Amino acid sequence: MSSTTVAGPEFLRRRIQEQRELPSPDARRQLREACGLSVNDLAQSVGVTPAAVRQWERGERAPRGELRRRYVEALRVLKEATAS
Repeated sequence: MSSTTVAGPEFLRRRIQEQRELPSPDARRQLREACGLSVNDLAQSVGVTPAAVRQWERGERAPRGELRRRYVEALRVLKEATAS
């Protein structure tokens, strides 16, 4: 018998919110640049390689799992910084 993990409604809410909060690839790059950050800066804050950030910003790949959560959070911070 295999075990199944039940994530619950809070997990679903969080995933849906993350989907909505991930801007288009071009908007991701614009947010980073508007804050004066390099690809290396953002990569270091998320814990990925600069190549991964470049691929995300070009729309070649999309972050998944924990990396997606960290990237969305980093983009939230950048968005807040540009709003003030």
